[in-house]
Amino acid sequence: MQRESDELSATEQIRQAQEWAGETGHLLHLWSAATRQALYPHIDERITARLTETEGWRYDREHSRRVLQHTLREAQLAGHDIGEVIERITAAPMDGARSVSSVLQDRLQRLQLPGQGHGVTWAQRTPQDAPALAHELAAGLDHRRRELGERALENPEPWLTRHLGAPPGPDASPVLREDYARRAGTAAA
Repeated sequence: MQRESDELSATEQIRQAQEWAGETGHLLHLWSAATRQALYPHIDERITARLTETEGWRYDREHSRRVLQHTLREAQLAGHDIGEVIERITAAPMDGARSVSSVLQDRLQRLQLPGQGHGVTWAQRTPQDAPALAHELAAGLDHRRRELGERALENPEPWLTRHLGAPPGPDASPVLREDYARRAGTAAA
């Protein structure tokens, strides 16, 4: 009677399985796979459109372009417009470049793009030409973050109050409450 069983009841197992399907990690994994399919060809298309035919041919065959694609994807996740970034790194000529993608990668690193913005939503991070599934998953991720933020606003956990402080009371400014919910939702997600 005094020992707790390690096994979950059938109802608890069902509840955990249902929650897992909507958890941030699972949704993020699915979103990442869906956007990657659309994003990498989109990146290649935009870059080769700004290069000469010979440079584009070389770029398509370079193994190091995967690193550039990954770095551009990180910039996109941080909320940067990939089209604008590609324009900036391809503006100068490629004269004498041994590896087109390595030169572009170097130029991208020299831009020193600011880090991830806190106000960037998953919907904003999703490329416009991504599959409909990616847009649905982005909406799910944004919804989940809002849901977690509202929960934290009403019933903050100790780890959250250590980092963000106590949530503003019900009579506090709506802007203050919304900001706390947004930050709490991001942390909880």
